[in-house]
Amino acid sequence: MRLIKSCNPEHNIRTSSTAKLQVGSYYFYKQHENLEIKDEGEATNKLYVDIRGPFSISAANLNALTGGQFVSGTDQHSSAPRLPAFTRIKVQCLRVRRDGDPVIVDEARFEIERSLPNGFVFCMSLTDENQTSPLFESYSDSWSLPFEKSGLFAWHLSRMMTTQLQPEWIEPKLQQDIESGKISLDQVTVEVHDRAILYTDRHITLTAGDEEKINGVFSIIRSLAFTKPPRYSRDREYRFLLNVIAEHANGTKTIYAPAAELVRLTPDIPWVDLD
Repeated sequence: MRLIKSCNPEHNIRTSSTAKLQVGSYYFYKQHENLEIKDEGEATNKLYVDIRGPFSISAANLNALTGGQFVSGTDQHSSAPRLPAFTRIKVQCLRVRRDGDPVIVDEARFEIERSLPNGFVFCMSLTDENQTSPLFESYSDSWSLPFEKSGLFAWHLSRMMTTQLQPEWIEPKLQQDIESGKISLDQVTVEVHDRAILYTDRHITLTAGDEEKINGVFSIIRSLAFTKPPRYSRDREYRFLLNVIAEHANGTKTIYAPAAELVRLTPDIPWVDLD
């Protein structure tokens, strides 16, 4: 498998000496991305789950789906799935036929939202070894690297963005925190998370017989930053999510949002290590 970046010749960082590696914010891609691959729901990070019963669900799982609003059973907290921080759940409907453990649900509807910062994003496509041409008709060129080198490429992305970071790229709070002595510049780095996009509906319906699918629902909730609707599956997107952070001595982190919609990095990459 390979990661391929579709582009035009002037943006091919492997063949053009003047090309820059362009990294955009979530909101940049939501508003300005090529219409061929644009996702209007980018960065919404919302999921809707409908249950049409009778549906059997453990008290622990129901408690997690309701954000702790439904308490039933004797030990639901210890075994409840752990959801990421900044997950907000709105219970729009919940009708329970039988309380206890498991719980029998007749009808339920949940709106689940991950409140993620507006980070930077760099996208490629995960293809087979024989793919050499750009994936999209609107581009005439491409560059690629082996999939097994994705972690090393992510490290280089972090390094380049950290060393080339400009104050105007980031919200003013970063500079204010440095000037006030709250943080020092050497505490600022760029954290990268990367994985293939999961193509799934943002509306999921569970009915009787779907009980085994509940774990998949929690997996989707944990991965909302890496999901898109199925209509974009031809993109085969592999996403690098970059957040500018300051790491504090007590182990906590402050995440700073982008001010710039698009930044251009000098591609200081030893390609011999990525072939």
